[in-house]
Amino acid sequence: MRFYKYNEERSKPKHDDERQSFIKRAWNTLHHERLKKNEPLGHVLGQAVSSSIQTLVVVGGFIILFSVINKLLFLTGITHYVGAALAQLFGLFQIPESLSLPFIAGLFEITLGAQMISQTDNLTLLIQLIFVSAILAFNGFSIQAQVASILSTTDIKFAPYFSPVYYTLYSPFG
Repeated sequence: MRFYKYNEERSKPKHDDERQSFIKRAWNTLHHERLKKNEPLGHVLGQAVSSSIQTLVVVGGFIILFSVINKLLFLTGITHYVGAALAQLFGLFQIPESLSLPFIAGLFEITLGAQMISQTDNLTLLIQLIFVSAILAFNGFSIQAQVASILSTTDIKFAPYFSPVYYTLYSPFG
């Protein structure tokens, strides 16, 4: 998200407080908000820890949810049908067909897909790295859902995160 609204930020004049270091601005904001709400520092820190733990539980819940969806698709045979079609497509590009199921798993949950790719026999390290990199670049539906969940309470749009095409079209360097 480094280049999100990059051109807008460059056109805005910087205020004195924006020229300060990030740490100093964060500390000043914390102090002013604490004084404004008249809350002790311990209470503010406790709320921060509580919020962090809640976010960790949400992230873990999404990982479990998409792992279960992945397993259900496998047990119902849907993954095998989609995998067979994907294997034929891989065959056209001379990609080992044994990567079709791990690739599908990686689309849902990257750790499962990366593990399955690493355990696939008769593959060169280069092919494994390429496929793990592709899965990491997409992030999997699990992480996409995690980001959408966290961004839903902010004014940040999800589209720039989800779509690599967005940055191809709107990147300041594109």
